[in-house]
Amino acid sequence: MFKNKTSQGKDTPVSMERRRFFETMKTYGFTAAVVAGAAGTLMSTEAAAQTAKEEREREKAAQEVMTIATAYILGATRSYPIMQLDFKENIQNATNGKIYVKLAP
Repeated sequence: MFKNKTSQGKDTPVSMERRRFFETMKTYGFTAAVVAGAAGTLMSTEAAAQTAKEEREREKAAQEVMTIATAYILGATRSYPIMQLDFKENIQNATNGKIYVKLAP
């Protein structure tokens, strides 16, 4: 695993991705940042913006919003046992978009 900085103070992939996650979260919200991270679009500003737009549209179209707290660190995606993103998508798909699930750290 990469460390955050090299001995010369240069960024490594881990610190860049983490920084990008926090920037995306600040601009578009936690749920959009998690979805963008899972989709592999976190490093692309345009793709992260598109992901956030799609999440806003889903939330606006839904009749209800359900907020679910996540049990793991920020940036955790499908790799943890709780699989919060899969759970979010299952609820949204099972209700045909009538319920939008917002993830909260």
